[in-house]
Amino acid sequence: MLFDLNTKSRKGRLNRIARSPEGKRFLARLLAALLITAGLGAVLMVGYQALAHSEFFWLTAIELTGNRHVRKDAVIELAGVHVRSNLLALDLAEMRRRLETDQWIERARLTRKWPSVLKIEIVERSPEALVSRPDGFHYLDRQGTVFAQAARPGDLDYPVITIQEGDTAAGDSENEPGLDTASVIGEVLAFLKQAGKGNTALPRQNVSQIQYGPDNGYVLYLVDRPFPIYLGESIGPREYARLARTLYWLYKKDEFNQVAYIKLRYLDNKVLVGKID
Repeated sequence: MLFDLNTKSRKGRLNRIARSPEGKRFLARLLAALLITAGLGAVLMVGYQALAHSEFFWLTAIELTGNRHVRKDAVIELAGVHVRSNLLALDLAEMRRRLETDQWIERARLTRKWPSVLKIEIVERSPEALVSRPDGFHYLDRQGTVFAQAARPGDLDYPVITIQEGDTAAGDSENEPGLDTASVIGEVLAFLKQAGKGNTALPRQNVSQIQYGPDNGYVLYLVDRPFPIYLGESIGPREYARLARTLYWLYKKDEFNQVAYIKLRYLDNKVLVGKID
């Protein structure tokens, strides 16, 4: 294949083509097509602007589902819609972004139901436990994210996680990096998940509080018993199973009223049950 590198020769050939009858007809058709495209674009833009301000697409209803903690008026206010909002003109992506800034809303989905109904589907965060902080109790979801403060006494019907950071936990040197609170919370949530599997000796609803500190490790308190249960430095499935067997034995022997404390890791294969004097 040969290429003509002579620029002047190429320009001359193009000029001859453009001056020919066939070239003139081609350019005329091309120009007409461009004008038609521009005209259609302008018509569509004008039409969209007219529809975006038309009363035909004014909102007449908002269908809201999935909200239990977030009030409907708060959702509507956060979404930024009102009675005369035009359904066609709504920016659903921006509205979803605003809704998901709420501390209770994990995700939101918005859809149009033509000609005048907006559907909002909310998925709220599900509290798994409460974390005790200096300013009060805060909800914790299944991912271990702290997301909202518990304000009412009725909100406290969840296991409470208390993390005590002493001098050792804070870290005094490069060899003591400090307490990994995310790891602690992860272990507690895994323990609660294990307790939610239906073991009658240690059900999830009987877990009142789990504390963690540098001195005693994990300490569990039950809803129906006041004594502490010292679990040790980790609370995996093995620790849960051992404690469930111990509690079952105490229930069976009817000796709970005499228990002062339980140390789950007193010896490698021994559980120490302290009795009231």
